[in-house]
Amino acid sequence: MKTRKNRVDLMALLLAASLSFVACGETDEPASCDANCEAPEEQEEGIEVAGEWESNFGGQETITEEMWGPMLLTEYDNAAREAITQNAADAEYGPNTYNVIVWTEPVDDSFYYCMVAFDQETVEEARAIEAEADASDPENGGCGGFSWTKLTRL
Repeated sequence: MKTRKNRVDLMALLLAASLSFVACGETDEPASCDANCEAPEEQEEGIEVAGEWESNFGGQETITEEMWGPMLLTEYDNAAREAITQNAADAEYGPNTYNVIVWTEPVDDSFYYCMVAFDQETVEEARAIEAEADASDPENGGCGGFSWTKLTRL
């Protein structure tokens, strides 16, 4: 992960700037559109891996805009394919701590993911993690000495 905080700050700045202007012609004038004006492009429409999934380790996982399985989905970046989750307060391991998940591009209704960090005390600590995972052979390793989890859409 590159410096996530800088990337998040830049994205927030760009989003704020884009909300102040509308893509009408080639001007950066404040929004005052007529019939020829096009609406600005939407930002990402939710996490790309949302859905109901079956795991190669058995069981099922649900990913929504709010949750990744039993964990709260606090933020994500589809372009970087990274997410930060928070464990529940009553979680058996690492209650209320933050985790970093990376995933591969979904192909044929399947993708792989790897939790590259877990039990971070703050979301800021999780953002600062440099993701180290090798997706070149996810079925056989590259995720902290283990294989990646493969999810297939139900």
